[in-house]
Amino acid sequence: MVLPARTPTLLLYAGVAVLTVGCASPPQPTANSGPDDPLVASGVDREATPAAFSVCHGYGCASLHMIGLNDREAAELRALFEPSAPSAAEERKRVAQAVALLEQAAARRLGTDADLPRTPYSMGDPAQLDCVDESINTSTFLHLLDSQGWLRWHRVGDPAERFRFMRFGRHYTAVLIETGPGDANRRYAVDSWFHANGVPAEVVALPVWRAGWDPD
Repeated sequence: MVLPARTPTLLLYAGVAVLTVGCASPPQPTANSGPDDPLVASGVDREATPAAFSVCHGYGCASLHMIGLNDREAAELRALFEPSAPSAAEERKRVAQAVALLEQAAARRLGTDADLPRTPYSMGDPAQLDCVDESINTSTFLHLLDSQGWLRWHRVGDPAERFRFMRFGRHYTAVLIETGPGDANRRYAVDSWFHANGVPAEVVALPVWRAGWDPD
């Protein structure tokens, strides 16, 4: 189902291509404190629940819809986290799978099941997502999981960015922050951009991701 949107609190923008590769970038603010990119961070639905959460698509969050899970989808998602993960590493694996399930649920409503890996050269195609869409959506999905108390070992961070001149230009990712003993405050990129719709996200230590990590 597609639900009426909540009172808009998201700062939306048209995606702007970076270099000759496909990952979009919003205009950069002159002062940038706090999140790596406040514009991207502002797009995250921090009130997300299984019943109502926002989804971006069409490059640079050009299209935004509020959707909700049905009972079967919600139960499938809940089953990933009940019982709770016994370790932070196991929880990250389950989070990657949860991102895939939520992407699949969104695709059934919004027609984004045709979303291709990375960012294809089809700017404005509502079936496709760039890394701005992916990082905002995945961050929203993480807040949805957190709203249900399913994140025992992590909290949700703001989206992070990196810039590599010949490696997709500016690129964004969602972030999980480990809170358990021993590895407290260790940050992980949760990046769904590398794969087609509905594939588990890549989860990698954020410093490694910032250095240009790529699954290929």
